[in-house]
Amino acid sequence: MLETYNILYNKIKIGILTYDGIRFYAELTDDTHEYPYALFGFNRSIKKPTDWQIRKWIEGRVAPPTRENIGDILKYWGIPKYDAWELFKKYNGKTVTDNCTVEFIHGLSDSIGGNKTTPRSIDENI
Repeated sequence: MLETYNILYNKIKIGILTYDGIRFYAELTDDTHEYPYALFGFNRSIKKPTDWQIRKWIEGRVAPPTRENIGDILKYWGIPKYDAWELFKKYNGKTVTDNCTVEFIHGLSDSIGGNKTTPRSIDENI
């Protein structure tokens, strides 16, 4: 399942976030507006962050697995076990620390590079 999201800052599209079930990809497409420094670096020094950098950014935008009452949060959202990516999508990427959100564009069953992908939790080590 290929999932694609617009990355918005102050409701202005500034980039694209894609998840192919195994790896995350992000690209800064508008360098004239504010943007999330944690993802694209200061002075827009990172145009295409690595999978690891994107995972850390996502994890920093959601409640950690050690949060008190995390089970209640997961139950509220209908998530059977902790998964930062699933929480991130439920929150639309929102956090109280900045004005960045994500907007779902599309999800397509896809075969990346001719190889079928098996979705993994963001929390699994790759």
